[in-house]
Amino acid sequence: MLLAIGCLLSAVYAGLSGNYTIKPDGTGDFVSLYLAGEALTDSGISGDCVFEVFGDTLDATCDARYVAGSDSWTTTFVPGAGETPVLTGGGFRAIDFGHVRLRDLHFFLARVVADNSDGWRISGCRFTVSYIGLELSSCYYDTIDGNRFDLVPTGGIHGPAITTTGNDNVIFNNLVNCEAAEVDCLIDLDHTRNARVLFNTIRLSPLNVNYCKCIGMCGRDPNEVRNNVIVLARPAGTLDACVSFFFTQTLDSAVLNGNCCFVESLGSVGAWHTDDSLIWYDWDEWRGAGFEANGLNADPKLVSATDLHLRQGSPCIGAAAPIPGIDFDIDGDPRDPVHPDIGADEYTGGAVEENLKPQVSSRQLQPTLVRVLPPGAVAFDAMGRRVTSVKPGVYFVGEGSGAGGQGSGRIRKVVIQR
Repeated sequence: MLLAIGCLLSAVYAGLSGNYTIKPDGTGDFVSLYLAGEALTDSGISGDCVFEVFGDTLDATCDARYVAGSDSWTTTFVPGAGETPVLTGGGFRAIDFGHVRLRDLHFFLARVVADNSDGWRISGCRFTVSYIGLELSSCYYDTIDGNRFDLVPTGGIHGPAITTTGNDNVIFNNLVNCEAAEVDCLIDLDHTRNARVLFNTIRLSPLNVNYCKCIGMCGRDPNEVRNNVIVLARPAGTLDACVSFFFTQTLDSAVLNGNCCFVESLGSVGAWHTDDSLIWYDWDEWRGAGFEANGLNADPKLVSATDLHLRQGSPCIGAAAPIPGIDFDIDGDPRDPVHPDIGADEYTGGAVEENLKPQVSSRQLQPTLVRVLPPGAVAFDAMGRRVTSVKPGVYFVGEGSGAGGQGSGRIRKVVIQR
């Protein structure tokens, strides 16, 4: 009996290790990210793991908690060979799950949330979101590089593309764009200490005119913001800013230098919010506060409102100071070792045409008109939030077997009529 119990415990705690496949058609190791997350939660890991994602459009819902062994080994989620999966609805959530790698995935109306999970790296991903794209809470030593964030309008207030709390997180080589949507902040450093925001291109075109900012910092913690293109685009109003501080006693809690700040029409370069005051800064006042000794106040000449690469004649070309370890841009082009370009893109002599609209399977996401949801279906609203009761309107619906209807990974866009 003792031997049998010992063998059972050994099997339970053996942990996952090696390569696994996620295939909605049932031919892989898992049919959904949800079930892969359950396995990680139940078994932990005993070595490096790679989960290859197959299929066209899959439910993004994954909930992995307290994954044993993740402080020692990495867990990577990546497309399978030749695959371009779109992860839709819900969210990829983790608690106490360290050293995760998310690479080259497209999250559409889905968010990634990590809590108390250190050592993450999110690279080469695309986030087409209507609320928060990436949320790292109480996370340390995480890296966010080479991603494209596109906030799309849905009629409500949008959260940040990236929000972090914790220490020593690095955000570099990302294109972050909000085109004509209601938004509060694109990159939010919320009581984050020693964060580094480097070589990003950030463009904010807010519809609301109520304290919107491209980069926001809350607290008294030191952070570094260098070599970014920061554009406050029309129709921003007088209460909006490129960079904003909240509730800091002084403005010396961050280093801002080498950035190209451009206010197209209304708004300010900087803002300082305290409990009892609100101060706005134009470029000269911002420099007088000790910022941007080597920065630029000029139109960066981006290709378009949706393509944030540099075009010929941009003042950002060759205007940055090199930063050790950042040798390539978002496209994999090498940076000039002496005079790199400001922003995520290193200009190479020709515009790179970018389609930042969601690349979603038209076959699976064409609207279906129904009066009621099918049995076992799980519905998400346009902001990627799971709903339990539905009214007439548009939803993204996951169907199939498995816990919570997550099994098949199939997503349909459904219009419920009266």
